[in-house]
Amino acid sequence: VARHPAEVSGAARVIQGDVARSEIAAALAGVEAIVHLAALADASLSLADPVGYMAVNAIGTLHVLEAARL
Repeated sequence: VARHPAEVSGAARVIQGDVARSEIAAALAGVEAIVHLAALADASLSLADPVGYMAVNAIGTLHVLEAARL
């Protein structure tokens, strides 16, 4: 598993961005495949900021899915 964009094969392109923003669709335009790994995972912090975690994990995933079908 690549830990840094420089470690990814030349056949792939790493796009780093904020999935919680709907502008992710423009960055994903024309791609053939998407591997979505963006998430906040610390359960204790999610209790302190449930809305923030929802924005990244659920709404962010929705933005990626919407971009994939365009």
